[in-house]
Amino acid sequence: MASPGALSVGASGATGVSASGVDQAVIRVLNPTGRVLRAKGLGGSNTEFTISAAPAQDGSIYLAGYTFSPTFEGVTTNGDEDAWIARVK
Repeated sequence: MASPGALSVGASGATGVSASGVDQAVIRVLNPTGRVLRAKGLGGSNTEFTISAAPAQDGSIYLAGYTFSPTFEGVTTNGDEDAWIARVK
């Protein structure tokens, strides 16, 4: 993947990506003019947030955030604001 113009992170309610729960954690890759190149939502049945993103040399993106869901992307949590780290391609 070519270098993006910017990475946008947050929750689906603020970015227009549909959510399966209340709000999903979201990453958007933008080109230098601000056009969305791709968007990805992550989450479970409750609220999730992405708070940090970093591009990797192989084109993937590392994300960090927190969840209030009892499961996050198939992993059982304690359901009370658990931190997570993910890699998306």
